[in-house]
Amino acid sequence: MSCSKVLLLSLSLLLAVVIPAAPSTLFSGFPYLGMTVDTGILGGGFIIGKYQAPVVDSSSTSATYQVMAAATYTQKGQFLVYLFPEYSTAAWVSDTGMVLKLWPDTFYGIGNDTAVSAAEKFTEEIYGLSHTWRLQVRDSWFVSHVWSGYFARLTDIKPGGMIDQALVPGIDPGMINGTGVSIRWNTAGFGFYPERGIDLTGKYMLYRSWLGSDHSYDHYRLDCKAYIPIGSKTVLALRTDLVMNHGDVPLLMMPGLGDRLRAYPERRFIDKNRISQNIEQRVFPFDEPFLDRIGFVFFVEAGQVLSGLDGIDPNDWHWSAGVGLRFAIIPQERLNVRLDLGFGADKPTLSVMAREFF
Repeated sequence: MSCSKVLLLSLSLLLAVVIPAAPSTLFSGFPYLGMTVDTGILGGGFIIGKYQAPVVDSSSTSATYQVMAAATYTQKGQFLVYLFPEYSTAAWVSDTGMVLKLWPDTFYGIGNDTAVSAAEKFTEEIYGLSHTWRLQVRDSWFVSHVWSGYFARLTDIKPGGMIDQALVPGIDPGMINGTGVSIRWNTAGFGFYPERGIDLTGKYMLYRSWLGSDHSYDHYRLDCKAYIPIGSKTVLALRTDLVMNHGDVPLLMMPGLGDRLRAYPERRFIDKNRISQNIEQRVFPFDEPFLDRIGFVFFVEAGQVLSGLDGIDPNDWHWSAGVGLRFAIIPQERLNVRLDLGFGADKPTLSVMAREFF
């Protein structure tokens, strides 16, 4: 769910507290700040504990235990709490996610022709648990098994509105339980600022009543990112994303176009399916100390949502374009705070977060 981005991509490091312990143990904590069109100003913090088990002999490999807890609160009264336990070895990773989300939001309707004037408020309430087991099968190739279970409901619904009159599918409270697999080919690495390579992910999730789900549907996703260096200071980043759902898709699981186009709120356009493209030029032009932390971004994005893939219409494409400013808070890792100004058919949007958009 996109709520994880609000948490993990807003690491605006204002302070780092590291508590020394044994050589294989680490405790740290960070507050963070950010801003998006969906949240206004947001703030919070997280703490992380990490322990690396010693290698017993030359035939064994090291294992790492890690737990991260985080909380976010926003200007619009949105609240999010996460807990992430993880166990990893050199070959595989097992991680669990637990989430509590109370999130006032805006519903504009379903499809590409919704109007801002039709917007109505509601609150998203989610209690969830997920687990991912990821195995590296060979160089750059990863296979994962995924399970997730959420209890979700909508509250604070506008009386007489589209949701209240049940004019929207998938609004009944209940469980959303699914399991599936993903395959990933990644030559771009896992750094904060990829400069070269391809990152391709295919994912399938199955939601059925025999899994305890109150909604039965199939979820498919293909996400392809490419990073092309142009000289030593410029990277051309490209992304194509396709999400398909078939069946009884709950409202809260419908993909939003604003999750890919920076000029729009996340739920500005939603439906069962989404297709989007992003092109972004990233430049860090300076060599002088301190100035070499400053970079610039120029982006163009397009996409549409649709009820079925046979409904792709050239007239339904939405566009987004803009510019961004970057500041490297950890230059060696190229962990950047990003400020993006996006322009689309609605009013301009401004966002301040950490890490690149993709």
